[in-house]
Amino acid sequence: MKDFEAIVIDVAEFCESGSGFDGDADVSENAKGTKGYVSASYHCMNEVGEYDGWIPFKVTIPADNPRDFKLTFVGLSNAGRYRVNKYDLRGYIEERIAYAMEA
Repeated sequence: MKDFEAIVIDVAEFCESGSGFDGDADVSENAKGTKGYVSASYHCMNEVGEYDGWIPFKVTIPADNPRDFKLTFVGLSNAGRYRVNKYDLRGYIEERIAYAMEA
């Protein structure tokens, strides 16, 4: 199994390119080093392939059990919340993050 720091870095790198993840990801940790954070955004596309807005999110990764991560969408307007639901972004992003942890 990968160590905590490698998992956080893998998640951050995954969130920087491809499949809607095409912005910069920021990595930080809490003062005690017990949680890592990855802040990134997802670029939505509508049914005809046009961009439909950015959805910012934050992944909180506990050091003692990284697979027990928490995905939070931050600063969303009503339109942003609509996109999260319309495109089932919670399920999709959580699935992709879990994959990045395993890869």
